[in-house]
Amino acid sequence: RNAIADGEGLAARRARLAAADAQVGPAARALAALVVAPVIARADRPRLAIAADGSLHQIPFAILPAAGARLGAAHELVAIPSAAVLAELRGRARATATGAIAILADPIYDAGDPRLTGGATPTPAPPDTIVLRGAALARLPYTAAEAEAIRALAPDRALVLTGADADRDALARADVLHARIVHVATHAIVDGVHLEGTGLALASRDAHGAPRDGFVRIPDIEALHLSADLVVLSACDTALGKPFRGEGLIGLVQAFHRAGAPRVLATLWQVDDRATAALIGAFYRHLLVEHDAPAAALAAAQAELAADPRFTAPYFWAGFVLHGDWR
Repeated sequence: RNAIADGEGLAARRARLAAADAQVGPAARALAALVVAPVIARADRPRLAIAADGSLHQIPFAILPAAGARLGAAHELVAIPSAAVLAELRGRARATATGAIAILADPIYDAGDPRLTGGATPTPAPPDTIVLRGAALARLPYTAAEAEAIRALAPDRALVLTGADADRDALARADVLHARIVHVATHAIVDGVHLEGTGLALASRDAHGAPRDGFVRIPDIEALHLSADLVVLSACDTALGKPFRGEGLIGLVQAFHRAGAPRVLATLWQVDDRATAALIGAFYRHLLVEHDAPAAALAAAQAELAADPRFTAPYFWAGFVLHGDWR
């Protein structure tokens, strides 16, 4: 996730996106004419399952125009690798989940983080950046707000692990493994060439500031035995990965499928920290309060942000895609 740079502000970012937005419409119409128009007349159901190929894996289908409307406004969209993988997801035996929502958010990366004990300074300071797989990781302030928004919607079911507690070991806790929803709000690192370079960046400091390995790699994820109906990867680029012929992009989504999750909500690009917190809050409100299915909850949340003057640009909301079994 991208935190807004110091001194820039949301208004400046919207201004920078205006030029890009001017190019989105023509490009979306041209692509829709190629891949949507030939089939949309037969799309008479409220939900569309999209089995993309090649570079289409990186397209936000929700913004493509179709029959006078935005595709994501007219239909609930779900991405599937293939019909065979969908059948495998549905046929796999899974342990019964509890009703809990396990949330890992706002990990500690910085030795100067004021949440640390044992000598950490309480005053803000330039981040003592932790370099992980070539990326300097800074704290994402809105991930904490995101976690609290979810807790407020389900206070009796939310297990919130933040700071030093949002570490590699947290994913393997029994109460996380058996939760119905697992939500991870952090940085992700995606290597499109070497799968071993892809993973989630969790706490790289313990509660006293001592360094530790916070990188959760694809094999670590695949070794989990999740009971979750849904995994939400609220981080950058989590729907991307290494391309394999006939299998699409292999990365974090597929790793969580192999770990047992039939549905994974992931992102196509480097999403904005503040806008992501707003979208996730709307998504869980529709999911937990309105009792919408995940695909419907995502469509409703994206429609809300698209109508919000602060977040109208597709950059803020269109990168989120639901993968897997829509049932």
